[in-house]
This record gives sequence, structure tokens and C-alpha cells, in this order.
Amino acid sequence: MMPDARYPMPKKTKNTALGLRASGVWDLIFMSTVDTHLGAIYPKSRSYVPTELWHRIAENVDEPNAIPLALSELKQEIALPSFIDDLAQIEWNIHTVATSTTPIPSDVKRPQLNPTLELANLSWKLCDLMRETDEQLAYEPDEGDEWAMVWRDPKTNELRIEAASPEDLLIFKVVFREIDVYELTTLANLSADNIDQAMCNAVERGILIAPK
Repeated sequence: MMPDARYPMPKKTKNTALGLRASGVWDLIFMSTVDTHLGAIYPKSRSYVPTELWHRIAENVDEPNAIPLALSELKQEIALPSFIDDLAQIEWNIHTVATSTTPIPSDVKRPQLNPTLELANLSWKLCDLMRETDEQLAYEPDEGDEWAMVWRDPKTNELRIEAASPEDLLIFKVVFREIDVYELTTLANLSADNIDQAMCNAVERGILIAPK
């Protein structure tokens, strides 16, 4: 069967030849399983993609986390929502956190980020819309820079989704760069109390794990 010219396929993420898999009942069973698995990971993204095209994507990606890149390439060639790849990325991060077995430490010697935290820089404001249970988004998101945070709350074990605030991003810099909080008062144009409050807020929400 020749590829459908309406749905050009993205490049593979590994150095393997493109093409349809061999026909046969086992291939059909295998692809049905893969298709179902990917649809469960990306339910909202899947709802925007024509069924035949989704089948072809499932056939040609090497790993489930390659879907955002595949959709990013495809939206340049066919009519897909401009936000489709960002939507897929945040859905992948949700899946990653939901299935993570990484333990969250109850005590640490110095402040550290919650190890389940997944962060993505998006071009569309999607975080608020991801709380909807419907397959498709309630309305088209606004275009604009957004850092999407997905993490597991250490107190309730619930999955949380929020857009990072400027203060949150500041905390990330403190933790990653291991800069003393008070050194940032001039760099960030914030008082020491403001920075301390931002860190306390991050701890309360479970983004940051702090010594007891």
C-alpha cells in the first residue's frame, strides 16, 4: 500500500528507513495495541488528528515521546492546530509524572526540586485548559510564552499542573545554580523577604523540597 500523499510522514527520530510495516494479522494486532497506547497518553492531541493520519504516526514513531516532534513537523505541512505539538508535550509530561516511580524524599540536607517535576517551555498558554476532562480543549488557547510545570504533590500524591510564575523560575535558578538567596536581591530586584516568601510558597505547593 502506497503512503497517502495527503498525510506526509515526519522524519523518524532514529536512523531507520521509513515505510509501512509488513502486512499480516500480527502486525494489525500490534499496531492496534500501539495506537491504543499512544491514544491513552495523548487523548487531547489525538482528538485533533484525523484517524488515518494518527495511525500513520503510530506506525512511524520509534518512541512514544517522539509524538510532539512528529506533530511539530506535520503541522507545517497539513492543517493541524498551531498548538498541537505543545499540547502533546504537556500530555507527555503528564504521562511521565503519572507513571513515575521516583520517590520524593521526605527530608533533605539542602533545598532541592521535587524529583517528579517536569518543566516545558510552551508557546501557548495551555496549563489552565489541561484540567478539563473533555478530550478536546474547551476553547483555543492564547498564544504566549508559558513554562508548564507538572509534578506529584508530596503531601497528597496528586498530580498537579500549573504555569510557573516569575518567582517559581527564580527558585529554579537558586536551586540549579546553588546561588545564595541573598545574592539574588540585587539581580532579581527583589527583597530578601520576597525571595524567602517565594521559596516558602514553592515548598508549600510541593515544587521544592526543603530541610525540616
